[in-house]
Amino acid sequence: MSLLRLENVDVFYNDLQATFGVTLHVDEGETIAIIGANGAGKSTLLRAIIGLTPTRRGTIRFVGEDITHERCNMVARRGVALVPEGRRLFHSLTVEETC
Repeated sequence: MSLLRLENVDVFYNDLQATFGVTLHVDEGETIAIIGANGAGKSTLLRAIIGLTPTRRGTIRFVGEDITHERCNMVARRGVALVPEGRRLFHSLTVEETC
Protein backbone atom coordinates (compact mmCIF):
# COMPACT_ATOMS: atom_id res chain seq x y z
CA MET A 1 0.00 0.00 0.00
CA SER A 2 1.27 3.48 -0.86
CA LEU A 3 1.80 5.97 1.93
CA LEU A 4 0.55 8.78 -0.34
CA ARG A 5 -1.42 8.21 -3.54
CA LEU A 6 -2.81 10.81 -5.94
CA GLU A 7 -5.04 9.73 -8.81
CA ASN A 8 -5.94 12.12 -11.66
CA VAL A 9 -5.84 15.25 -9.49
CA ASP A 10 -7.02 18.48 -11.14
CA VAL A 11 -6.71 21.76 -9.25
CA PHE A 12 -8.10 25.08 -10.45
CA TYR A 13 -7.82 28.71 -9.40
CA ASN A 14 -11.23 29.96 -10.48
CA ASP A 15 -11.29 29.15 -14.22
CA LEU A 16 -7.52 28.61 -14.53
CA GLN A 17 -6.53 24.96 -14.41
CA ALA A 18 -3.26 24.62 -12.48
CA THR A 19 -2.77 20.82 -12.53
CA PHE A 20 -3.92 18.30 -15.10
CA GLY A 21 -4.62 14.72 -14.01
CA VAL A 22 -1.66 14.33 -11.67
CA THR A 23 -1.09 10.75 -10.57
CA LEU A 24 1.70 9.76 -8.21
CA HIS A 25 2.43 7.16 -5.56
CA VAL A 26 4.86 7.51 -2.68
CA ASP A 27 5.73 4.43 -0.67
CA GLU A 28 6.91 4.47 2.93
CA GLY A 29 10.60 5.41 3.10
CA GLU A 30 10.61 6.69 -0.49
CA THR A 31 11.72 10.21 -1.40
CA ILE A 32 10.44 11.95 -4.51
CA ALA A 33 11.00 15.33 -6.14
CA ILE A 34 8.42 17.40 -7.97
CA ILE A 35 10.17 19.55 -10.54
CA GLY A 36 8.98 21.97 -13.17
CA ALA A 37 9.11 25.52 -14.44
CA ASN A 38 7.69 28.48 -12.56
CA GLY A 39 3.92 28.33 -12.72
CA ALA A 40 3.83 24.61 -13.54
CA GLY A 41 1.66 23.77 -10.52
CA LYS A 42 4.19 22.32 -8.06
CA SER A 43 3.17 24.45 -5.08
CA THR A 44 -0.49 24.16 -6.04
CA LEU A 45 -0.22 20.37 -5.99
CA LEU A 46 1.43 20.43 -2.55
CA ARG A 47 -1.25 22.83 -1.26
CA ALA A 48 -3.92 20.44 -2.54
CA ILE A 49 -2.29 17.50 -0.76
CA ILE A 50 -2.37 19.33 2.58
CA GLY A 51 -5.92 20.61 2.06
CA LEU A 52 -5.22 24.32 1.51
CA THR A 53 -6.31 24.36 -2.13
CA PRO A 54 -9.35 22.26 -3.08
CA THR A 55 -9.23 19.76 -5.90
CA ARG A 56 -11.88 19.75 -8.59
CA ARG A 57 -11.28 16.16 -9.70
CA GLY A 58 -9.34 13.12 -8.55
CA THR A 59 -8.48 11.59 -5.20
CA ILE A 60 -5.75 12.01 -2.62
CA ARG A 61 -5.20 9.11 -0.22
CA PHE A 62 -2.90 8.95 2.78
CA VAL A 63 -2.27 5.48 4.24
CA GLY A 64 -5.26 4.23 2.22
CA GLU A 65 -7.72 6.81 3.55
CA ASP A 66 -9.29 9.44 1.30
CA ILE A 67 -8.18 12.92 2.43
CA THR A 68 -9.19 14.70 -0.79
CA HIS A 69 -11.74 17.01 0.83
CA GLU A 70 -10.45 16.94 4.40
CA ARG A 71 -9.75 20.27 6.13
CA CYS A 72 -6.07 21.17 6.36
CA ASN A 73 -6.02 21.00 10.17
CA MET A 74 -7.25 17.40 9.99
CA VAL A 75 -4.67 16.52 7.33
CA ALA A 76 -1.97 18.00 9.59
CA ARG A 77 -3.16 15.82 12.48
CA ARG A 78 -2.48 12.81 10.28
CA GLY A 79 1.14 13.99 9.99
CA VAL A 80 1.00 15.54 6.52
CA ALA A 81 2.45 19.06 6.39
CA LEU A 82 4.13 21.52 4.06
CA VAL A 83 7.22 23.40 5.22
CA PRO A 84 8.06 25.99 2.54
CA GLU A 85 11.74 26.50 1.85
CA GLY A 86 13.50 29.74 2.57
CA ARG A 87 10.98 31.15 5.04
CA ARG A 88 13.14 30.63 8.15
CA LEU A 89 10.11 30.81 10.44
CA PHE A 90 12.13 29.58 13.39
CA HIS A 91 15.73 30.55 12.72
CA SER A 92 17.24 28.21 15.29
CA LEU A 93 15.27 25.09 14.26
CA THR A 94 15.84 22.59 11.46
CA VAL A 95 12.95 21.56 9.17
CA GLU A 96 12.51 18.38 11.20
CA GLU A 97 12.36 20.33 14.49
CA THR A 98 9.88 22.82 12.98
CA CYS A 99 7.47 20.00 12.10
